[in-house]
Amino acid sequence: MNEIIKAMEERRSIRKFKPDMPEKKDIDQIIEAGLYAASAKGR
Repeated sequence: MNEIIKAMEERRSIRKFKPDMPEKKDIDQIIEAGLYAASAKGR
């Protein structure tokens, strides 16, 4: 089975958060990646 499909099928959400915040540069990088993600109507 394709490893990506397998990972998607076996994925579980865990609501246990770490007390420390991610670095600002990491958050900015995630936001920038999201801006280039495909979406409906090219928005």
